[in-house]
Amino acid sequence: MDERVELVCIAARLAEFEEYTNEYDKSYVQDIHQYFDKFKNHPLIKVYPQRISNHAY
Repeated sequence: MDERVELVCIAARLAEFEEYTNEYDKSYVQDIHQYFDKFKNHPLIKVYPQRISNHAY
């Protein structure tokens, strides 16, 4: 997977987009959260849902 796409998907997961909250690969999901949960309060994660819902990307 393209790393840029992967990062966007991880940001969507951290922003709790429903379509990105599956647990298909539990090991990968654990790795994501272990590394990226410290960024859950990052401004990007906070604004991401608003930008997507407004189609302002």
